[in-house]
Amino acid sequence: MKKQILIIDDDEDLSFIISDMLEGYGYEVACAKDSDEAFALLSDNTYHLILLDINLPDTTGFELCKELRQVSTVPVIFASARTSETDRITGFDIGGVIGDRLRQL
Repeated sequence: MKKQILIIDDDEDLSFIISDMLEGYGYEVACAKDSDEAFALLSDNTYHLILLDINLPDTTGFELCKELRQVSTVPVIFASARTSETDRITGFDIGGVIGDRLRQL
């Protein structure tokens, strides 16, 4: 059974690139562009990892992670250009980690 990863990012081009790369490594990947789409996917599927952008069109990744933590312990990696010390602490406090934005590769 393939490990499943959910990418939550409003940048659809970036999501496609990351998804394509991860699928090449044998992962099954789903993408959501906002919190509504993310929760719809989360209610119907089990994921082993979530890659979450901090800046979303309808909420922040931090708020989404707080809601997620009420019902799940799935690992969350924040993939964002926002990498300040405050953002890192906030990410850790709510149960995620901050990674440098993948588009910088």
